[in-house]
Amino acid sequence: MGGFCRDVLGFGSILLGFGWILLGLCEIRVDFVGICWDLGGFCWDLGAFCWDWVGFGCILLGSGWDFVGIGVGFRRDRGGFCWPLCGPWSRRQAVALGRRGLLELVARGLRDLHYDSLVLPRDLRRRGVTHTRCYHFADDARRIWAAIRRFVGGVVGLYYPCDAAVRGDAELQAWVREIFHRGFLGRRRSGVPSRLRTIPRLVTFLTMVIYSCSAHHAAVNSGQFELGAFMPNLPAAMREPPPQTKEPLTEGQFLAALPAMNTTATVLGVLWVLRNEPFDMRPLGCYPERHFTEGAPRRLMREFRRRLAAISRRVRRRNAQLPRPYPYLDPPNIENSVAI
Repeated sequence: MGGFCRDVLGFGSILLGFGWILLGLCEIRVDFVGICWDLGGFCWDLGAFCWDWVGFGCILLGSGWDFVGIGVGFRRDRGGFCWPLCGPWSRRQAVALGRRGLLELVARGLRDLHYDSLVLPRDLRRRGVTHTRCYHFADDARRIWAAIRRFVGGVVGLYYPCDAAVRGDAELQAWVREIFHRGFLGRRRSGVPSRLRTIPRLVTFLTMVIYSCSAHHAAVNSGQFELGAFMPNLPAAMREPPPQTKEPLTEGQFLAALPAMNTTATVLGVLWVLRNEPFDMRPLGCYPERHFTEGAPRRLMREFRRRLAAISRRVRRRNAQLPRPYPYLDPPNIENSVAI
């Protein structure tokens, strides 16, 4: 039943390479907004500006599948592959690092990437934010992770009655080895399994892939335009070198470092395309292709959708009371899988 895994992994085009670029590098995406206003004028921490510039490269790179040829889980046999609108031309025009610089950035991120950062509960514990109040991403993501895991556990239980069945599925083990060797370059230090021996580990692995390519992608991708529309939050280039001291800069020095207007316009166009939903958007839990026709898995799908609907009602009640809502992990806003 190894073929079952490819069906349950989002029922569409899944590119795990996109997941590790996006998750492994973009933790800096909103932590370095370095504008400081004071009564005496305009102060700018250009060092923080540099980090925002790097963060933009990570996000834009994550959007380009043609950039790193390590896709290991997407369904060639089912179609659904969309060529990215923000292709190499856009990156060359908008990102000062260029192709070689971005590849080097990805390589550095991959060297530091660990499996625990892809498994949500472990990642929250690792970053010490498990009990952080008003952390809407963590609150919503935990509920979605739990719903996905329960769904995956139910479907896995239908086809793998015991751990021996997992170990004995040659197709499943070959698929996991391919992800380990092609997606993570066979790095043992990454903690990514090259073989799955138990049902709980299989459930965790499948949950991680589905979550990474749906909910976590939505959390990073959907807010790009809102964050980057004010260009200093997410600059695509710098026209001055990073400062060597922490002395405040003048407004003129700050303006001289900002990207040119045509570069900014290109970036905004790309971000606008990336954050817009496709016309044929399929939200998480929506599976129009009938890969499973038996009664038991279809019952699990209906239960999964009911749990997602309950999460959505909770998210919307909370957002109605917030001055700045956090809608990105509302299940109807989460695509079933990465699609650009």
